[in-house]
Amino acid sequence: MGNKIIHVGELGNAKLVKNAMAMFAAVVHLSLAETCAWLKKGGLSEDTFRTILKNSQQDSIAIDRIMEIIVSKKYKPRKSWMPKDVGFGLDMAREMEVPMPFVALAYQMFSIAQATGQDGYEATGIACNVYDLITGAKR
Repeated sequence: MGNKIIHVGELGNAKLVKNAMAMFAAVVHLSLAETCAWLKKGGLSEDTFRTILKNSQQDSIAIDRIMEIIVSKKYKPRKSWMPKDVGFGLDMAREMEVPMPFVALAYQMFSIAQATGQDGYEATGIACNVYDLITGAKR
């Protein structure tokens, strides 16, 4: 998940961090898919948006990797563990009485993918397939 080992404190904190990373990534994947669907409908290509992102403060290796998949539409077929980890994180947040509405919505979007058979991909593929489904976009 990273380049170095980082001590995160008490026993159990590593699980908290693992789920936090999945929750954050879920929101990012879905947000990029949603933004690209909107821009595409407005006439701007995913590739152009990728170039804009690469030249902005939002540039990062992770964003570029996600955008590369969105642009190429080459979704890797595999089981994504992200929905499971997001669900565990939301369970922990409820126990801690911490509201997480954006993460909860991302989890619901993954649930739509599962209910419609669009969940057999890595996270970017799931996000793009769900947005294609709800916007009626043709593949």
